[in-house]
Order: sequence, then structure tokens, then C-alpha cells
Amino acid sequence: MLFEDSKLYGTCDLTLGGKAIKDTACALDLASASMMVQAGEPQTSLGLRQELVSAFRVEDIRLQTPYGTAICQRAEEPLLSAQESGGNWIGKTVLTRLFEEENKHFPYIRVLFNAPLDFTWKNQIDEVIVTPGLDTASRVQVSNIGQVIGRKKTLSVIDSKVDDDELGVAISLAVGAPVRFLAKTREGNLKLYLNTPRPELQPRPLFRCADKEGWWKTDLVIKGLSNVLVSTISYFAKIPSEEKNLTMDAIMVFLEGRANSGAFELKLLALVRFLEWFDGAKTFSKNALVERLNISQGEAEAIVCLRNQVIHNRMDLRPCLDKTAEELNKANPERFDACRGMHPHLKVLNYLFSVCGEALLRKIGFEGDVDDYFPKRGD
Repeated sequence: MLFEDSKLYGTCDLTLGGKAIKDTACALDLASASMMVQAGEPQTSLGLRQELVSAFRVEDIRLQTPYGTAICQRAEEPLLSAQESGGNWIGKTVLTRLFEEENKHFPYIRVLFNAPLDFTWKNQIDEVIVTPGLDTASRVQVSNIGQVIGRKKTLSVIDSKVDDDELGVAISLAVGAPVRFLAKTREGNLKLYLNTPRPELQPRPLFRCADKEGWWKTDLVIKGLSNVLVSTISYFAKIPSEEKNLTMDAIMVFLEGRANSGAFELKLLALVRFLEWFDGAKTFSKNALVERLNISQGEAEAIVCLRNQVIHNRMDLRPCLDKTAEELNKANPERFDACRGMHPHLKVLNYLFSVCGEALLRKIGFEGDVDDYFPKRGD
């Protein structure tokens, strides 16, 4: 996190049910992405929820941080998610137990935010922080990107001049999962994204991070991470704007399908969407797949057949996947067998993500070693 304490305390102006409350206590919880706001005097009732939403505003948020007061003039699109008439006092701290003579119970509301919060503050650092992270164990200077600091849960890039959208896609491809921005700070401004964290997503690098014995190697992580970041940004700089937008979309769709724990059918649709982009033609071509995925004619035919069944035919996918597994194993048994998964359907899915991921890395100009998760190349 940006701050050691996941909660930032301060005050704000609250308008609730048409009633204005100035300089009321608030506490922004970065971990739960919500803010508690004191909504009245002790022991008072807030009223019905629908009455409170009328003219609901949160303004002049002033939060204390280790780097000075952060000030947000107005929260855009706040959402009243909960209310409590007589809950625990949100101004409670470790020392209030020693110095407060009475147990105060203030009514409060809990607020969520559907838009980023924009603050001004004195800190002049230039940093973006995303999740999930990838532990680099040190600060890494990446050419033309900035200083990268990878951790287990988050990753920061300091002093980057790269477009934020391009940087987000590049980091996602390097981490192996679609990252979400937590915060950005530049030239005395702080932007907090409080509705985007997805703790279920875990880093799954496409490049090799372990030695032949399976031991995790930080030097391989740093080398692979740097290589993917530089290659991705360099590739974006070489292609036209419209093509770049399509490429960024295809990469994120691929990573969503690969990293998500969603339904099998949704993962297949993500793969088809990616392959449609990778094929580059209006009609799905097995010859293009042979060349661009570096696979055999038999493998390409199996993929085209599966794609047609997913998109065009209204039928049970299970027998189709059985047939695809059979055809892939027949066309290249060594490659198919190298894919992880006990069930043939899972092996098909892993095979598709593997060949597509390796081809994607090569397309952007990555020169390092791919992960053992990928299938073996034929001679």
C-alpha cells in the first residue's frame, strides 16, 4: 500500500437527506475500498435509507497521510452502501481507550466510490501502484520505463513517462494477470482507485522464473519482467494507434481468460477473441495459425474446428473438446502431453493458453525463456 496503515483518518463535508454536516469525521479504509463517515450526533437516528440518498454528497475530504494532508474537493459518484444508527465511534483509536471517558456511539454511513478520488497534496513523487504484484526483492531500473519495485501483492513504477494505459497493459503482460491500478501520484496530485481491486487474481508470469530444479530465482524474475516491459512498450511504439488499441484489448482479454477462475466456456471465448485478433484476417485461417502459432497443420485444424463449434454451433461442447484433445494429441503428442492437466478438457485449455501465450511473447519481441508451463517446441 502507499501507506503503512491501511486507514486514513480525517474530515469531510457530508450532505445526507438534504441535511449538510460540515467537518464531520471520516476514515478511508484502503483495504476494503470504503469510507466510514460520521453522520450525526450520538444516539440520533439516521432515518430511512431512501430518504438519505436524496442530495447525497461527500465533499472537501481532508485525510491525514504520512506526507501531509490530502484534499479532495468532491467525490464523484459516491454510493451509500450501509448505515448504522449508533454504531461504534469511527474516531476510535488505540489511545481513545485511555483518554475517552465515555463510550460514544455515533451514527455513521459507509460509502463506496464508483469513480477515482482526486486529491491534492504536498508530495511531489511520481509513482503508480498496481495489484497483483511480482516480487523483485529490490528496485529495478528498466530502460525507458522507470524504476520498478515489485512486491508480493503490489508493484510500483516510479518516474515513468509511459502512457498509463500502455503501462497498465505492459505490466499486466509482465505479471501474467490483468493488473488493477490502486493509486497514481504525480506533481502534487494523488488519485485513488477504490472500486477495482480483485484479490482473486494472482501473478502467473509467462516467462521462466525458476531454474531446472524448480527453485524460484529472483534474477530470472527481474530479467523476464524487464524484458517483457521493454518489449511491449517498444512494440506499441511501432504500430498505428488503431492497431495498438486492438492489440491492447486482445492482450487484456487473453490475460483475463488465463488468470480468471471463471467458467470453462468463458475461458474458451476469451481465447477465441484473442485468436481472432492474432489471425488478422476476416476469416479464421488454419494456414495463418500454422505460421503465427508455430504449430502443425493438424494442430491448426483442431483449433479451427473447436473455434467454429464454440462460435457457430449450438451443441454440447464436451464431445467437441474430446475430439479436440484426440486430434491435438494425434498431431503432436509431445507438445500436447507437455501441457499440464489430468483431464483432457483441461489439457486442451492449457494447450491453447500455452501456444497463444508463447506466440504473443514472440510477437512483441520477447527474447527470454518462456515458462515450463508452455508446451515444448518441435524440432
